[in-house]
Amino acid sequence: MLGQSVPSFWLAIMLVMAFAVVWPLFPVAFRSGPSSYVLPAIAMAGVAIAGVVRLIRSSMLEVLNSDHVRMARAKGLPTRVIILKYAFRSALIPVLTYTSLLLANFLNGSVVVESVFAWPGVGTMVLDAVSIRDFPVVQGAVIMIAFIFITINLIVDVVYAVLDPRIRYR
Repeated sequence: MLGQSVPSFWLAIMLVMAFAVVWPLFPVAFRSGPSSYVLPAIAMAGVAIAGVVRLIRSSMLEVLNSDHVRMARAKGLPTRVIILKYAFRSALIPVLTYTSLLLANFLNGSVVVESVFAWPGVGTMVLDAVSIRDFPVVQGAVIMIAFIFITINLIVDVVYAVLDPRIRYR
C-alpha cells in the first residue's frame, strides 16, 4: 500500500537525498554513465512495481479457486504445472491490462522525473514547448504519444489471445 501511495516526484527527491547527498553512491543529475540510470529507474518504477505485485497476488488468489484449476488438481497434475500452465496464464490478463496503462502513464511521469534529475528528454521538451507556445512541437509530441499508446494497446490485445485460449480474434 505504501509503494502505491508514494508520488514519483517525492520518491525521486528522497532517493536523491538518500543516495546522492547522504550516501554519495549515485550521481545527482545528468547522464554520466550506467550508474546515473539507477535512481530515475527506481523513481519511475517504484510505484508501478507495487501495483503490479498487489494485482498479481489478488489475481492468483482468485484464479486458484476457479473451476479449471480445481479440475487440474482433480486430474492429479503436479502443483508446479497447475500454477504455471493454468493459474498464472489466467491471472496475467488483468496484470497485462494494468501494465499497459502503466506504460502509457510512464510517458506522463517522465516529465517529473526528468525535471528532478535534470535530464533532457521528451517530457522536458514538451513542457518547454508549451511554455513558449511552440504548437508544432506540442502537436508532434501529442501525435507521437498517441501512436505509442495505440501501439501498446494493440500489442496487449494480441497477447491476450496468446495467454487465454478462450479469446480469439477472427
